[in-house]
Amino acid sequence: MLVSRSQRPGIDVEYTFVQVGIKDGAIDLSGNCGNLSGAVGPYALASGLYDQRRIDPESSSLTMSLWNTNTNKKINATFPVKDGQPWLSDSSDQAISVDGISGRASRITVDYLEPGGARTGKLFPTGNKFDPVALPGSDEPIRITCLDCTNPTVYVQASSLHVPSTLLPDAFPSTTLQQLEHLRMSGARLMGLDPTAQSQPKIAIVGPPTGYTMISGEEMEASSVDLVIRALSMQQPHRAVPMTVAMATAVAARVP
Repeated sequence: MLVSRSQRPGIDVEYTFVQVGIKDGAIDLSGNCGNLSGAVGPYALASGLYDQRRIDPESSSLTMSLWNTNTNKKINATFPVKDGQPWLSDSSDQAISVDGISGRASRITVDYLEPGGARTGKLFPTGNKFDPVALPGSDEPIRITCLDCTNPTVYVQASSLHVPSTLLPDAFPSTTLQQLEHLRMSGARLMGLDPTAQSQPKIAIVGPPTGYTMISGEEMEASSVDLVIRALSMQQPHRAVPMTVAMATAVAARVP
């Protein structure tokens, strides 16, 4: 993350996310990272990019206005503060845990104010809610959804690939990973994006509510689940849903 003070009106700090290819070391500036966006505010305060004298001494939290240069979007980040510094201790009263991530830390809230059309200017870049894409060696097209919200994302039902949506990251068959990469690249072309860019769009398999075993070994009951999802980035299944994909999924779930 490249972080600096901002000269934009109403913006405290701006940042650029740089994705480095896992396999080839290629540099990619095409999208934002939701998880790392959460670190920008605390970093800016701790490194002196934000004047701590502006912090209300009576407040236990700070909201900082951020500008992401990859997507040209404004984001508000709110996090705990103590003595003019970020308070991210695991002993904080606001410490929480996230499944798939080890340890605990204070809550950081990141508000994407206008997340739609982050790369293409449209929520549905293809103009359709569903687009048919054929897999190599198959005449039966698979329906995908191409959505651009916080980051472009391609969605496909796990059942279309004949795999359970509850697959853990290390359990993905190689053939399924190849199929998902083909669908991701096809979705990129449909959205007018570079299909060779590994970081954008993301892709995720989804399924209806069902019980499953989490990475931690804890059992999740179907009654507490609205949707089962496993997201991939740069052909790697994520241990936890990327923040941008989570927000895009929430928006997609609200579309009739």
